[in-house]
Amino acid sequence: MTIITIHEFSTGIAVQGTPENWWSTRFTGYMNLTLAKVPAVLQNAISNRLFQVAEGSVREAVETARAAGETTVQPAIIVREVKEGNHACSAIAVITPAKDEKGRTISVYRYFLTAGLGNLTHLLYWYFKKAKRPVFDPFDIKNEGDYYEFHTHNNNGAGDPLSKQEFKDLLASSEEIITIPYNLQCAPRIIHELASRRKKNNELIAWAYKVEGLSKPWYFKAIYPASKRAEESIKKQIKQRESIPPFFEKKTSEKIATREAIKNLSNIQKKIKLLANQGMVSSDFLHDIEKALVSDIYTDQVWKEDIFEILGIQSIKDDSDSSQNRSSVRLFELYGLIIYQEFPEFLNSLKLDKISKNDDLDQEHYYIASELSRNIQEQINQSPDSFLRLELKAFQGMDYIISNLVLEEGVKGIKFTQETRKNLLKNWLTIDNDGLWQTVYQKYYRQLWKDIIQIAKNYITAKNVLIKAYAQTQSANQLSSEINIKKILEQEIPQSGSSNNRQQTMSVFQGVISSHSTHTNTNNNSHPKDSYELRYAYNNLQVLGQDNWKSITEVMVKLIWYGRYPKNPKYSYLAEFFGDRTNYYLSALFHTMDTGEVPNSIWKKCGFPAKYEIRLKFIDIPDSPIIELSRRLELWKITIRFIIKLLIKSYQFLFEPYPYTPKVLLNRYLIIFVLTIILIDGFKFSPIRIGKDAFTNSKDWVIETLSPEKLDRK
Repeated sequence: MTIITIHEFSTGIAVQGTPENWWSTRFTGYMNLTLAKVPAVLQNAISNRLFQVAEGSVREAVETARAAGETTVQPAIIVREVKEGNHACSAIAVITPAKDEKGRTISVYRYFLTAGLGNLTHLLYWYFKKAKRPVFDPFDIKNEGDYYEFHTHNNNGAGDPLSKQEFKDLLASSEEIITIPYNLQCAPRIIHELASRRKKNNELIAWAYKVEGLSKPWYFKAIYPASKRAEESIKKQIKQRESIPPFFEKKTSEKIATREAIKNLSNIQKKIKLLANQGMVSSDFLHDIEKALVSDIYTDQVWKEDIFEILGIQSIKDDSDSSQNRSSVRLFELYGLIIYQEFPEFLNSLKLDKISKNDDLDQEHYYIASELSRNIQEQINQSPDSFLRLELKAFQGMDYIISNLVLEEGVKGIKFTQETRKNLLKNWLTIDNDGLWQTVYQKYYRQLWKDIIQIAKNYITAKNVLIKAYAQTQSANQLSSEINIKKILEQEIPQSGSSNNRQQTMSVFQGVISSHSTHTNTNNNSHPKDSYELRYAYNNLQVLGQDNWKSITEVMVKLIWYGRYPKNPKYSYLAEFFGDRTNYYLSALFHTMDTGEVPNSIWKKCGFPAKYEIRLKFIDIPDSPIIELSRRLELWKITIRFIIKLLIKSYQFLFEPYPYTPKVLLNRYLIIFVLTIILIDGFKFSPIRIGKDAFTNSKDWVIETLSPEKLDRK
């Protein structure tokens, strides 16, 4: 007989409500720990998603139960052994659904563990027989030292769990991972036995019970899906993983490169962890990161799953107070840099949208984040062209936020409102003085302006080609006006050459080609599949040539080439962002695309002439299109402008020479007569006043003459 000690801990949440009706307002790390700290070996396994159900699977379990008319959802259970070096433990994760403050379904976990390998049988017996299957309960308070003790001789299971033929067939199957049919009745003890017998020497036991989905199903020995949909999904995941060509099938040169990459993987993990803990940035570290970013082997998936998740990024993302921890801030910052789609998440973890005054910028976690960015930039400054991929990642992170400011939350998986995203980046660039992102932003907005200039240059090129093509034809007179030229550029198919509807876009960082091509064919039915516009307007664009700028660029071409565009309020966030960043010309352009007018404050900051209306040569290139900008005026200025216009029009009609037709003369003298009557109405000799006085006097005389008093006297 031996005694094992069983500890537990749960997903940390800020709970509201009562034990019968509660909900979570945020995640807080872990709660109800019976030990001082979660063992590192187990924490690493959790961070690497070895105990994690697939995202959304708990919600699917709720929907499945509701469809079956059930009021409760059976918990999903994940059981496995974990080991790192001389440290090992056996653990159970019990996963159940809960609600957040908005009524959305979330996954909550309750973990039970005991030290060492080979104890899963005892742990399972205790959980199912003695502890009566406890699940997540934030009101079941546990403190350090509140562990359980279990006498292993109490484990008195009898008989062969795999006595049925169905289970014998599963055990004998050639499948690497046993996926038990969802409609085959199967108890946890049977799954445990299948996984235990299937594992090879020195392998660890791992199985899952009643799961709708798993984050990494290929790291299990046996899986019991909760539904038909779950079974099909899990099998598909495993099959897709197995379809990846095995390592030994690669060419010799690829094998060498892969071995080298795998060897460096551990080195990168250690260096990132060291940097997160200490904050010291070395040139060697950045060179290692740059080399990995250049390699095709280090995909986003590898960075996520094999580096950052092992380092615990998931628990940091789940912890709303992660910004209070120095190492967590640095790790999240590196994660948001390398996986640029996660950059908004990093900024949100800093709570940057909550800043209301300059004093708020002095908080410690802002200093920690900006210090790391500044240290990285200092190393880059010492070797300017050596870290182009790293700079490109920072570039892409900002571009991901800026280009998507026209999209609402939820579109294409975008998180946070447009206002929040705008404030997150604006405040981060304010904090990141002399840092990586601030330095790269200077290149970013300059390149964006160069692209706008390039659209105007492309117009000149297309116009010259058109004029040359028409010069020797009888249709040359069609180019007598700029209006006709623009009409032909938009609608006519060039006579020679090939369409340039697809081009490779160069990054602003010399020598680095972006990972996607640019599609410039708008597929707009208003003009042919090929035209001067489609062939020339989108050439040599870098920022505006990216796919994520496509819809914005198309509108910008209409504005610059033709002076017309569909006004849309979705551009207001871009206009406000660039205005906040003091990039006033960009702000003026996007305000024009937003409402057709430039606010007076931006107009003044751009240094434009203070006229009531203006046809402004916004892009100062000879022969370039003229962009008409209008200033947004106050009400009193609009009124004055209206009166001035009315007076000018009236003067022109009355006094400027017109063809002397009887109709014109009659209208002119009729208006003069009416205006004369109105103008002299204020004087005593006004005909209207004389008439009114005569009528009033006559009325008074009649009333007085016919009054009863006078009639009685008569």
